[in-house]
Amino acid sequence: YSTGKEKICNWADYRIPITNRDFDIGAGEFSPSEKYYNKDWENYQKAWLYGDEKAKKEELNEWWK
Repeated sequence: YSTGKEKICNWADYRIPITNRDFDIGAGEFSPSEKYYNKDWENYQKAWLYGDEKAKKEELNEWWK
């Protein structure tokens, strides 16, 4: 407190730290804003918040292998 430096506190379970304030708009769980759907977050939303089975399969695909 004595330095006067401001530090950002950005943490919670199942959240993404150090992101733009408008990125996560969820109240009780992580929910990306529609603004970021064009960066492939729309599929995440469909899979985990709306239960779309096709989207879940895509999310679980190990694309990095």
